[in-house]
Amino acid sequence: MTFGISTGVLSVSLAWVIGLLPQTARRVRQAWLFSLLLIAEVALIDMQQWRGVASHFNNATRFDGAVFTAMGVLITSAAALIAVWTVALFRQPLSRSRGYGVAARAGMVMLNIGNLVGMIMAASEATALKPIHGVALHMIQVLPVLVWLTARLGYPRAWRGEPTSSPWYSSPGSRPL
Repeated sequence: MTFGISTGVLSVSLAWVIGLLPQTARRVRQAWLFSLLLIAEVALIDMQQWRGVASHFNNATRFDGAVFTAMGVLITSAAALIAVWTVALFRQPLSRSRGYGVAARAGMVMLNIGNLVGMIMAASEATALKPIHGVALHMIQVLPVLVWLTARLGYPRAWRGEPTSSPWYSSPGSRPL
């Protein structure tokens, strides 16, 4: 259940980030592929749980090892798409406020770090890295919420990286990053 909820929250966050990028047929196909990869990943985790065996780091039988390997291939493919979207996010000027743009970019960088830590964990069974993996994966949700909260709590725009007056701004949030 934890992986399903985590995957759902991640998907919503990535939909927000992808929405910041120009919509192309290729990006739509990537989003569909990403969704299918995550559905398959969660299905394999659920199957292992229904069987009453560990879903991760389980090589007890050939079947369990094959399932764990398949999960690795699925999540590595999803991580590759996340990396592609991260590069696109840095190459694309954003029309959001500076705070949200920085949150999206920093969140995606942290997500990539979380993915790398997860790969290290899978390769070495270094489960002690689990907290770092989890925190890095979910910064993509935390950072935009912090931007939203600072705006709602009335913190000065300058604190959020948005000048209060500048010839570069015609209206709040209209200048690309």
